[in-house]
Amino acid sequence: MATWSTLRFSISFKDESKAAYQTPRRYSPGKQGIVNLHCKEFLEYGFIEPASKHCGHASNVMVAGKKDHETGL
Repeated sequence: MATWSTLRFSISFKDESKAAYQTPRRYSPGKQGIVNLHCKEFLEYGFIEPASKHCGHASNVMVAGKKDHETGL
């Protein structure tokens, strides 16, 4: 059984930092399901939180295959 410890951190941006923009990636229905599943799980565990409505910084997720044929973000 996995054990978890809590680690809090934040990312600070310089005042002159510009909003990041990436064109949203297109995923196959299977990979989109994997992304949704992992994001839901990460939200439940508190690893991630929804961005504020006016947050200008974002990043696409990368779906990576593992040697044991599972997938991760």
